[in-house]
Amino acid sequence: MRKHRGKPAKPLADEHPAEHGAYVLTLVVAAAAPLVAGKFDFPPQAALYLLIALAAVATALSRRTAGGSASGMPVLLLWLLAAWTAVSWIGSVYRHATELELAKLVILAAWAGLAARFCSDARRCEGWLIALCAGGGIAAWIGIAQYAATPDRNWRTFSTFYNPNELATCLVVAAFCAAGLAFGSDHRPVRLFALTSGISCLGCLLLTGSRGGGAAFLAGSLVLGLQMGPHMWQSLTRGARWACVALLVLIVGAAVPPLAARLTHGGAIEHSQSFRVRTWAGTVRMAEARPVTGFGGGTFEYAYPKFAEVGFTRAAHQIYLQFAAEQGLVGLVLFVAALLTALFRRHPRDERITAIVAMRAALVAVAVHGFFDYGWQIPALALWTAGLIGALSAVPPAAPVRRRRFGAAPFAAVAAAAVALALLLPEWLSAREVAAADSALDHGSLTAAAGHYVKALRWSPRNEGTRLDYAGLLVSLAAHSQSGGRDLLDEAERQYRLAVRQAPTHAAALRRLGEFYVQRGQQVEAAKWFRRAVAAFPNYTAAHFSLAECERSLGYPESAEKAYRRVLAIAAGPAGQLQAVPELAFDPAVAQAALRLADMLHDRKECPASLAAARRGLAEMARYRRSEAYQATLARAGGLAAPLPPAEADLLEAELEVFAAAGEWQCGSREAFREAVESLRELEDSMLPQLWSKLPPKAAQEVE
Repeated sequence: MRKHRGKPAKPLADEHPAEHGAYVLTLVVAAAAPLVAGKFDFPPQAALYLLIALAAVATALSRRTAGGSASGMPVLLLWLLAAWTAVSWIGSVYRHATELELAKLVILAAWAGLAARFCSDARRCEGWLIALCAGGGIAAWIGIAQYAATPDRNWRTFSTFYNPNELATCLVVAAFCAAGLAFGSDHRPVRLFALTSGISCLGCLLLTGSRGGGAAFLAGSLVLGLQMGPHMWQSLTRGARWACVALLVLIVGAAVPPLAARLTHGGAIEHSQSFRVRTWAGTVRMAEARPVTGFGGGTFEYAYPKFAEVGFTRAAHQIYLQFAAEQGLVGLVLFVAALLTALFRRHPRDERITAIVAMRAALVAVAVHGFFDYGWQIPALALWTAGLIGALSAVPPAAPVRRRRFGAAPFAAVAAAAVALALLLPEWLSAREVAAADSALDHGSLTAAAGHYVKALRWSPRNEGTRLDYAGLLVSLAAHSQSGGRDLLDEAERQYRLAVRQAPTHAAALRRLGEFYVQRGQQVEAAKWFRRAVAAFPNYTAAHFSLAECERSLGYPESAEKAYRRVLAIAAGPAGQLQAVPELAFDPAVAQAALRLADMLHDRKECPASLAAARRGLAEMARYRRSEAYQATLARAGGLAAPLPPAEADLLEAELEVFAAAGEWQCGSREAFREAVESLRELEDSMLPQLWSKLPPKAAQEVE
């Protein structure tokens, strides 16, 4: 790094091969993280975590000390956060999720220690920044290519990430690291690479349309400008200054449409703000319920629905509130303390100073963006954040690097890596078996898929998601069994019960167990589990609808009608209108509840009310038709609603149209009745006989 030179950092003496290999591994992980771990897919992130564990062990066993390059308080606080996560396991509502969070935090603490160790040397610190720039730059170009291939100029690019907001955090961090290289490196090719990568990241940042990302960039720019602004500008030649300005103007002019659309579309902004504010309010109530230990690390999506005011979401859309809800105030204090001690750690003004200021600006940007989104849940962002905390903890060695005898630190690193491996390696092997099961299902081999699920559960017996899928597969095998499959059904029941025992607040698992008992004709038992699902998630419309169906079959029409109306009330309120992704907001339970209610009101001759219920269902079906292409995404993202098969969707819409036609006839609106009948003529003849019974006799004759 150049400029602001103080005493030069002493070179590494007698470099150990294991330590050099560990350094190379850290660069690979840092660069690859945004490309393979920007989503929730477990196998890629597990692979990165295992590489980090290997690098930590190799570094610890190199028996090398750098007299004064200790990682310091920020990394220690991350280790304490991991220890507190282990404490939160005791009262966790889903211990398997907390175990995975513990493994993740152990790895992140070790990763921060590696960053601190290597970034104490100026050359290695520059290599670290190059890796971050490379990962962010490639992600930026992928995002730009996606945007260029999309005809909608207002579309927000995702690149390799779960959503545009998380991509924005990655791009901001990479942009500041690029600034540190462009204005601090002694090597012209590195400066050129950094300038190209930084401008690409800024252009793609605008394509994300992320307002939180914009705020984070401004906050980081303020830090960078106050500490290094004059030096950075003066280090450029006049031609380079004009080139930077011209390129920035060009990128902004080409990339501004998505951001402009977000800023000028008042409805979208209001929806996003309302959703976030109400989500934060629900998360505050969740944190207040268990203020000390929280509900357990990694358990937000299992515990939050009980406190939710709006639609389902995996995260609190704020990192600080989510830490408070999952790990209590102690966890929140430890995380914030790690951020602050890293940001305010003093560093000598040596050849690393430009890189230090750039990384400080990047960490400030991450901290600011944490007020709007929960980036810690995305493995790539968690790795980069912990890496920045560790890198800012590094200080240059005060004495030559020397060999030392084994102490407590290497054994602690090996023990921590062993804990992480014990938790992550079986989960990775289980995920491979689940992928093999999915492949077998795609080829129609149910028996082979069942075998893979059995192996997956042997590796990870506490994974309720795998157990639920296996139980559902056993039910399908029983349906195809010539002997009735009683043994298979008994085993499916056992698997369902184990799943809800492992995750007692998982509303979707509770409902699936209830649906299993419905299939077996045990309506009373099914109703019990539906009530538990509703208690775990009061706004869970599918559970309310299933409970209503049970009540109706058991001969309690008043209770059933109340539950149907509850479904429609939820859909009309904030929980139905405010969704994380409005395009995926269709809920089959709403249309089905409207149909059942229209049926009950039709039998009681309450024509206007029956017509209103049918119209409500038709409105929901119209929204479904508009967003039909997104239904598979909805099912994977939330797990709380499933797409309707095309045949069922057509039949449901036809039934609603028949009820609407009947209501129009009985309410005396003959013109509207004729319009409704015209839509019925497009139905298949096989559907018509079972529907005409709902029309008044004279109306049916007129249709014929």
